[in-house]
Amino acid sequence: MSVRAWGAAVLRPYMTMGNGESVVRRGKTAGKMPALPGGGHIVPAWGAACRAPTRVCVIRSAAVFANSNGGGGKLARKIGRVGYDFYSMTMYARLRSMLLKLDHIIAHSGIGLSGSEGVLLSFLFHGLFDDLGGTDSEGGEAQQGITVEMFECFVEYFHRHCYTFVSPNEVAHGLDSNGKYVLVTFDDGYFSNTKALPVLERHGIPAALFVSTDHVLQGKAFWWDVVERESLKRRMPQSHVNQVHETLRRLRTADAEAFVQAEFGPRALRPVGDRDRPFTLPELSEITKHPLISLGNHTSNHDVLTNYSAGEVRAQIESAQEIIGSIVGKAPNFIAYPNGEISDSVLEAARASGMQFGLSVNPGRNRLPIVAGSLAAMKLKRFALTGDAAIEPQCRVSRSMISLYRAGQSVKRSVGARFAAERA
Repeated sequence: MSVRAWGAAVLRPYMTMGNGESVVRRGKTAGKMPALPGGGHIVPAWGAACRAPTRVCVIRSAAVFANSNGGGGKLARKIGRVGYDFYSMTMYARLRSMLLKLDHIIAHSGIGLSGSEGVLLSFLFHGLFDDLGGTDSEGGEAQQGITVEMFECFVEYFHRHCYTFVSPNEVAHGLDSNGKYVLVTFDDGYFSNTKALPVLERHGIPAALFVSTDHVLQGKAFWWDVVERESLKRRMPQSHVNQVHETLRRLRTADAEAFVQAEFGPRALRPVGDRDRPFTLPELSEITKHPLISLGNHTSNHDVLTNYSAGEVRAQIESAQEIIGSIVGKAPNFIAYPNGEISDSVLEAARASGMQFGLSVNPGRNRLPIVAGSLAAMKLKRFALTGDAAIEPQCRVSRSMISLYRAGQSVKRSVGARFAAERA
């Protein structure tokens, strides 16, 4: 049985998790999953412990992409490490919501808003949308759900509070240690970033686009947009979709793309409209001529760099450098790490490829001065606003020195890094 045929069998009536993991309800259908290609086997992730009718069990495969990964043993071990149950994910979501509400209360009270000088706040956006309820959302669920109106609200908020918007070039040349700064970044290279231009022009602020160059050159959609789009068609619960993402983002990009094509057809990576498509090369070349726009490195294929060897990391960064350099005439010295995944070897490879500044997805304030090439410069923090909450309170929280959510995230990352080191 081919991977695609196996995926189709699993999807009805089950929801596949990616690379051999599938979610099924315990009951009459348990243990009746189709055999896997490549000699794989299926075992319950939690065995007999997963008996409650409301619990969802993750079913593991030994190897689905064995052929595509040259044997599959290493890949199978990586997939075998991924086991999330819905209870723990729900509890984390509830805790996150509680901490964010407490942060809003703290920020609204004014506690922690002093000492905002000498700070660079960086913000991460992906696509922009005219109207989330209209045709913009046909390609799938909006990542952050940020509309143009919300984006302008964000800009106006920081203008009112006397922040200066800066470009990566200005950051590289050094910022006044007594100033208050904002860096606006867009990751991935969505064509919908063009919707930001009127706002940028009205307010005279710069923005940096961190582009996955293979997506631009090949005109392909991002695998997570495909998962969202197809999941919406199948009316799958968002909790299931979140587990798919958690599994696929631990794979190499080629394996994640192979999975979505096996599940949803060979044309699954074809964008369905302007909402989910990347820039074309001529479009990217044209927008970079705008004085408010600069380009940064986001690897060649949105490669989650911790999934690759040091040599492969360097090759992926340098491939993107070459393409971007051919467009703007100069290779950038800023990189936004895909998914924000960083390790010591990734930092070393990034520096070796000419990077002097790196952007994570960890929320937080960046204290000035920022020395090019330093650890702080290579792990700059970024906030990500979301459209499911009012924008101004989120902006206020980003200014606050006190954040229970950021403290929790720091603990979570430390624990995760420790477990990752033990499993390596």
